[in-house]
Amino acid sequence: MSSSFNSTLSNSPAAPEPVPNAVKAGVAIGFFCIVAGGLVSAVTGPLDLAKGSWTAAYLVLVAGLVQYVISMQERFLQAPARNNSSLWARTLLWTGGNIMVLTGALLEFQALILIGGLALIAVLVLALLHTKGAKRAGLAWCARIIYLVVILSVPVGLFLAQR
Repeated sequence: MSSSFNSTLSNSPAAPEPVPNAVKAGVAIGFFCIVAGGLVSAVTGPLDLAKGSWTAAYLVLVAGLVQYVISMQERFLQAPARNNSSLWARTLLWTGGNIMVLTGALLEFQALILIGGLALIAVLVLALLHTKGAKRAGLAWCARIIYLVVILSVPVGLFLAQR
């Protein structure tokens, strides 16, 4: 009976790995930006905010949604795990880049927009490279396409932010 019990235990699924704090922070920041974008969208018309529409879309799509996808990449794709310091670097660089782009756009400070945009491209290129070895190949290709589209749209977005 004991061997039957032990074999049952060995066939049970492994407990899920704990979610690193950097991933939790990235997901929280992503959701915060999505909510903030919705709020900006709600007040843009009544307050006649000149860059409100752009800011709302940027917060939701770039700062929020892409932050969430990048943060959850390893879990979604079952990609090789990255160390905690690289996860924090990715989260902080993406967040900092978005803060620079938003601040630069609102203050019309082009150098800040450019530096922030370059930070975003760096994170996207690294995220793209880290899709290699993912167990979920179909999702990895979807992530690659998303990252490439965003990489290619950054220059367009930076141009629009400066107008």
